[in-house]
Amino acid sequence: MILLCFLTLLFLLLSYIVCYIVVRSNKIINNLNVWNKYASLRLSLSAESLNPLFILVAVHPNRQFYTFSDFSTLITLSSLVLNGLQTAEKNLIDGDDKSEPCKGFDSVLDDLNIIDNDLEDNLTVYTYYANASIHQMITIYTEFATSLMQYVSAAGTTIPVDLVANLIYLANYRMFDRLKQVTDRIVALGSREATTVKRDLAALLGSAIVIIVLFVFVVFLYYNNRVNTYRAAISVIKRFSPYLLLNNKKFDTLFLKSDSKVTNGNLTLEENIIKCANDTIFLTNVYGVIEVCNNSVNSLLGFTLEQVLGQNISCFFSQDNGQKVSLKLEQMRNGQSSYFYEDDFNSVTDASKEIPVHVTIIGMKKDYDLNSFAVILRDQTDLVDQKLRAEEAKAKSEQLLYQILPRDVVVQRNKGEKNISFVVPSATIIFIDINKFSEYSSNLTPTDIMSNLSYYFAVIDKIASKYEMVQKIKLIGDIYMAATGLFHPEASPESHAKQTVLFALEVISALDEINLRLSANLQIRIGINTGGPIIAGVLGTDKPVFDIIGDPINVAARLQSTSDVNKVHISQATESILTNMNFEITKRGETFLKGKGKQMTYYIANPPPVVNPLASFVVK
Repeated sequence: MILLCFLTLLFLLLSYIVCYIVVRSNKIINNLNVWNKYASLRLSLSAESLNPLFILVAVHPNRQFYTFSDFSTLITLSSLVLNGLQTAEKNLIDGDDKSEPCKGFDSVLDDLNIIDNDLEDNLTVYTYYANASIHQMITIYTEFATSLMQYVSAAGTTIPVDLVANLIYLANYRMFDRLKQVTDRIVALGSREATTVKRDLAALLGSAIVIIVLFVFVVFLYYNNRVNTYRAAISVIKRFSPYLLLNNKKFDTLFLKSDSKVTNGNLTLEENIIKCANDTIFLTNVYGVIEVCNNSVNSLLGFTLEQVLGQNISCFFSQDNGQKVSLKLEQMRNGQSSYFYEDDFNSVTDASKEIPVHVTIIGMKKDYDLNSFAVILRDQTDLVDQKLRAEEAKAKSEQLLYQILPRDVVVQRNKGEKNISFVVPSATIIFIDINKFSEYSSNLTPTDIMSNLSYYFAVIDKIASKYEMVQKIKLIGDIYMAATGLFHPEASPESHAKQTVLFALEVISALDEINLRLSANLQIRIGINTGGPIIAGVLGTDKPVFDIIGDPINVAARLQSTSDVNKVHISQATESILTNMNFEITKRGETFLKGKGKQMTYYIANPPPVVNPLASFVVK
């Protein structure tokens, strides 16, 4: 039956395609016919316009032998022909009420009709005419003809020879040939469209014939299948007693069309509750074999009552869960556990699909002895989906918080702490600033500025992620602020100061890659200071921000602002910590730090590589 529907839809689709092709092709051919009419009219009128113009040129020197009305008639005739030529040109290019515009339909027609080649002023007249489109030629031709008629209208004037020569050359050697090419192209397009339509319709007709043959074949097979099924059903039904069939409610409803409404008048209150419950309820014997179930088993698991009755309850759970259910029933049966049990399991539907359910098992007693079980299944698909969505939303929110706040602070917030603040005895602060960023950004668009800064800070973030104790604090315009030792109270000042310097030196090393990527020549200034105490915490509630406060921060900022480019400027406190480490420390001298006066500061760098002067000699 599905195959028949598919073939029918396929045939309808083919019919729609045929209609679409016919309508489209009819529209195209109609346009081509109208365009051919105007193109042919344009060709004939251009040739016809020369006749009265030549007569005017011929009789103009001897106009005393002709009356004024003769000249007036010829001029009027020439004007009418020229107007007809211009009208045909306009209708062809821009379309009329019966056809669409010709321009844009075919590139060859556009090249001939409206597209000019190089028309510079320094070209010769002949080259100019050769490069002009038909539209341009007709415009020039009309202007020449109008000028000619004006000369003829005035008595006693001499017609310029170059005017007549240009008129004849333009029409006879350039325009007529182009006009003929347009008519030939339109005819060729019409022939091509007709050929394409015939080919497409032939292919679709062949497909339609194949579909019709398949449809007839499938109908024949379907009919034979129904006949054989009917005969088999009749053969099976003949084996049953007529009285048994008449007493079967489903047979009576399906074949005899009797009223199948069943009343619950004879059911007890307990039976009505079980039958109408939304939850799936199984009543089993002491060994877990199902004896009674309600109608909800079909809506939850997809099984019919006949498929369920007589089966062991464990069959309707996943393998692991089924074993747990069987074990729990055995424990209840042996008096080893309570007669009430709840848990979350996965039940198996008739489509072998697992669905989450909440299972309640109740042991039923009669005369103090356990004689049956009630197993209740409640669908938890929606609840599980809600929990999953809630967990996903929580994970997304935590991920967003990790991008805003340090991980340790996020953990404290998740524990319910609101006023998060603490004192750090010693930390190392670093400021990284782009030198003359205002001059660099003045030549960039706002989009480029944000894109370049985003890449620059991303590189620094990637480097910072290599150092466990480096914690990014915030961005202040083009300034990158970070600190080490905030969340590592056991770390010594030497360790967090060393990590900060290594981080700074690696940022300077990455400048070449950044400048190559941005096609720039960025230079940075870095200031580092070690000290304490530092107050750290979360500020704000709606938009929480992690920040640090303390005098060592101001010193680090002053060191950055007074540093030379592409150097790491450190304070006396940081230098005293790193003196015995493997760094090259150079005394800068006393530096004026705003608010601090003059202080001794230093530049720090990686030690130069050690060159072995004997490395190039080979000992034999």
